[in-house]
Amino acid sequence: MARTIAPKIDARLFTAQMNAKEKARCNIRQYIPIGAVKGNFWDDAPAPGMYYDNDINMWCPESFKLEKMEIIEEDTQRIIDTTPDEERDGYSVNGKKLVPYVSVVSERMNSRKTTEKEAEKVVQPEHCDTGTPTVIKHVSAKADKASAMPKSASQTSKSKIADMASPVEPIPIPEPIVSIEESKPTVEPQPEAVEQSKKTRRSARMDEADFDILAGKFIYPTDLAEKKPLFFPTDIRESLKLVARLIPGGKVSPSHIAIHIIRAWLDENRDLLNRMLSSQKLSI
Repeated sequence: MARTIAPKIDARLFTAQMNAKEKARCNIRQYIPIGAVKGNFWDDAPAPGMYYDNDINMWCPESFKLEKMEIIEEDTQRIIDTTPDEERDGYSVNGKKLVPYVSVVSERMNSRKTTEKEAEKVVQPEHCDTGTPTVIKHVSAKADKASAMPKSASQTSKSKIADMASPVEPIPIPEPIVSIEESKPTVEPQPEAVEQSKKTRRSARMDEADFDILAGKFIYPTDLAEKKPLFFPTDIRESLKLVARLIPGGKVSPSHIAIHIIRAWLDENRDLLNRMLSSQKLSI
């Protein structure tokens, strides 16, 4: 029987891919999709067909899930292409020539701002000054005529206008009208209808899509330099084992999930922790 040789895995490339994916997921937090609304996770959806994205911490349309995956994949590939190979100068870890890194998030946000500015220029055209102050000339002509008229003539014209004016008759004041308000029956909202309106319907596809995003963020194997047992309480270890079983093949362990969660926590609080460690001249 012919022996099958398993392909050799490049540890450096695998590690670079994992780091690039984590960096791309950190970059997506700076992206604001079109139609996103600020709010809290425990509130009701501001509109039907919207979900709460934990990376952006905003209510986003369902279409953003596909856009988010495309941005992360494209940004991950760009990061890998710009990761230098220690053994080959001028080349990346995947064998391509090094190119300057440009974040997909910043690129899309800048293009959107440019498009909005161009749209504003089309809607609001610039005002052109012709340099002919017609209003000022008209007022000045009247002022010249008034100044040219003698004071005696102006006083006689005012007296004639006063003689021609008819006397003002007193305006009768109507009696106040008292409005009688009719009592309208108050209709109290039914509690069952209010509870049903607050509940948002979710399909199995929506749950699967949310789980795919969660699994791509925290539930996948990673490189373990030191394979030591995970010292967590028993209930937490058992819960992580159950979550790891959701990935077929048995490749994910509780240690993998804990590593990703702890790394995400460090990335989220890195600035604060480094400020606290600055007095000891340390950083993470």
